[in-house]
Amino acid sequence: MNVREAAEAIEAALAAVPNLRVTRDPGASLDPPAAVIMPPRLTWETGCTEPTAATFLVYLTQRFDDRSIENLWDLVPVAAAAIDEGTDFAVVTIALPGTYQVGNADLPAYELTVEADL
Repeated sequence: MNVREAAEAIEAALAAVPNLRVTRDPGASLDPPAAVIMPPRLTWETGCTEPTAATFLVYLTQRFDDRSIENLWDLVPVAAAAIDEGTDFAVVTIALPGTYQVGNADLPAYELTVEADL
């Protein structure tokens, strides 16, 4: 598996989450709830010419409203399960709260760390 195939498989797994819009374009206009799959950090094992592992950051975003945080708390385990169950090579290891900037707005978000074997 190469990096593109891994990113496409993670995108497909997240697309199975109802009402979640998924993109691999960090500059895309978002209509939350949305997931943004960032380019991964790549790792090579000694002697390998192609990457052997990738660490993707996936931002899960919500609109600002009175339920933003609760909606994120509901979304994080569903998205993590979609990745864990929808791929045979990737697992979510960390979910960090924060924000994701879209234009001039900072949306409430969680940053998922997804470890993938290539």
